[in-house]
Amino acid sequence: MCERRKIKEGMRLNFVSILRNLLGLVFVFSGFIKLVDLVWFSGIVSSYGVLPDFLVLPFSFLVSFFEFVFGLMLLFGIFVRVASFGLFLLSLLFLFVLIYGVYYLGFESCGCFGRLVEFKNPLLNVVKTIFIFVCILVYLFVSKLHRVRNLIFSAVVLFVILFTGLIVSDGDLGFFDLGSVGLDMDKNYLLLFFSPADCGYCFEGMTPVWNKIDEIEGIEVVGIFYNTDDRLVDYLRYRYGFRFRILNLRGEIPFVWTPVELLVDGFGRIHYKVESVRPTRVHIAKLISAVNRFLKQNNGGSYEKGQGNILSNVKHFIFALCYS
Repeated sequence: MCERRKIKEGMRLNFVSILRNLLGLVFVFSGFIKLVDLVWFSGIVSSYGVLPDFLVLPFSFLVSFFEFVFGLMLLFGIFVRVASFGLFLLSLLFLFVLIYGVYYLGFESCGCFGRLVEFKNPLLNVVKTIFIFVCILVYLFVSKLHRVRNLIFSAVVLFVILFTGLIVSDGDLGFFDLGSVGLDMDKNYLLLFFSPADCGYCFEGMTPVWNKIDEIEGIEVVGIFYNTDDRLVDYLRYRYGFRFRILNLRGEIPFVWTPVELLVDGFGRIHYKVESVRPTRVHIAKLISAVNRFLKQNNGGSYEKGQGNILSNVKHFIFALCYS
């Protein structure tokens, strides 16, 4: 009987050791990939619109750093209790963020595990993240490092913090005076603020996006260009293929970094705002998701009139056009 117990205990320890090493390798590579490509990962974090801009890069670095360090600790068996608990919280964070991004923002992935096994199918990315989380739970239970009630309490606290952060981040972005640029107050707009100093790369990458959104019923794209030379506006329209309306205004542009995107309803309330627009995959996904939510919230939008298929397919159309 005692011999049988020793055999079972030996098998348990071997299983724990194998699982610990595998999980350590996964998080070491995942953290390392994100640390190497921190700009890419911080862009994904920024696309959720939860953190203020000055916190995006530090948060991205800390998440990647702790993921890498905890993975090393788990791999070499150093402070395993601390490392396993840290990775448990990180995995919970990744799972929450991925589900929120996929089902609420329309993202395909959260970039939680870097570019280490990324699928184009959002469901596969959810399954992958759940699988890794389940592996961590199995490791914690089999290794008997933590009490179940402590893990449940920590998970509840983390989810409360995350939900509170989402509620706080969904604050009022203020109002924009549509009359100041000569626009009607009874229409919804995606306003684009340009400057003569804006990069051509930004126009080339974003113009297909803006043109496609302008085709959707319920929202009008309007470019607001601050320049004294009308010929320059005509040149940009011809050069980049703008198909939306452009207003050429005199005076100083009211933003520091351009191009700027503002999603404004008929009352002038701002629902989405991004300065220094860059034509990245993450930004395009963020913009389209914002437009999608905006149209869903407004019953008169195209989504309610059966034209949501235009918006649901536009992301893949634009990605193929801009990144082929």
